[in-house]
Amino acid sequence: MALALIAVPAVAEEPGWVRASVQVAGCSGTVITADGYGVGAGHCAKKDKKFSWVGFDNTTTGKGRWLVVDKVRDLALFKIDKPVHHVPVPRSVPVDPVSGCGWPEGTGPAKLALRYSSRDEFTNLVGDRWVFGVDTGTFRRGNSGGGIFIGDHLVAVMTHGIDDKWVY
Repeated sequence: MALALIAVPAVAEEPGWVRASVQVAGCSGTVITADGYGVGAGHCAKKDKKFSWVGFDNTTTGKGRWLVVDKVRDLALFKIDKPVHHVPVPRSVPVDPVSGCGWPEGTGPAKLALRYSSRDEFTNLVGDRWVFGVDTGTFRRGNSGGGIFIGDHLVAVMTHGIDDKWVY
């Protein structure tokens, strides 16, 4: 009797920064703590408003609530009801390729390959913002609040951009 071995291709696990990405209230967000705290774009949020969320696998779902909303800086803090993978926020910027993850037009998660371009001031936002060119991927409505990562570290939150060209 012969034993036949069949090679089964390994399923590649998504990077941590993709697994920490969630769709929240029609926008995107990134979970940053083991107990479900995350960040997203302030223009997508309303303080104390409850929302439904979808995990990177499009099957994990739950409820959440916006805790703090800063419309001036376009940043918001949320809490979700189930633990999912999370990514750290570094104390200093690591050196690695720059990636983004969001839910353009409600579908995703979609990965972006980005390159740092500059720092710019925008009239409708306080202070300056990092500007990233989009090398590959889709940046559209719905990406707001998605994370910008260097390695597996969250370094910025997408707030605005020009379709498929620039993210800031």
